[in-house]
Amino acid sequence: MKYLRWYCAALAFLCAGAWAGYPRVGDDDLAAGPQHRLATILIAGYLSTYHYKKVPFNDALSAELLKRYVETLDPNRSYFLQQDLQTFSVYRDRLDEALREGELGPAFEIFKVFRRRLDERMSYAKALLRQPFDFGVEEDYVIDRSKAPWPANRTELDELWRKRVKNDVLELRVAGKDPPEITTTLTDRYAGLVQQT
Repeated sequence: MKYLRWYCAALAFLCAGAWAGYPRVGDDDLAAGPQHRLATILIAGYLSTYHYKKVPFNDALSAELLKRYVETLDPNRSYFLQQDLQTFSVYRDRLDEALREGELGPAFEIFKVFRRRLDERMSYAKALLRQPFDFGVEEDYVIDRSKAPWPANRTELDELWRKRVKNDVLELRVAGKDPPEITTTLTDRYAGLVQQT
């Protein structure tokens, strides 16, 4: 199923590439251009005609594409909520037809939600940097969440990010950075995540 991983990465790349061409005014402006539609039709045609496995575009492929596309965007399950996944489920049986026809609307809609969640998380992370952390409290932070359940709600997501930011701060403290330097470093790091996507 390497072709699915490649195809999902291509979808994410197409959406991110389209995003990069837009001024930072809002997610509503993000839409597929003719070049994205053509690339999608060519990729779908290649997979179904020339790939050695002759990939059948059907509902099973559609469901797998949706799953892998979401995981490609958020592999550590730290942006999307369970309710987002429920919303995306309307595309479970429709992605195959949409992609074969070069219709990237579903992929772009999912990407828009990802961008909103990313912006929300980075704003929240930066706000947390303005508050002191209690390092005397014993708690766990799971770095690899790829097998964890998606956060059920914003409260769970906020707690996940509180622990993540606290962990980031602690790592820099252990490395000998002083508080102003930690804040600057992490603010730049979080801003960089938004700019890269």
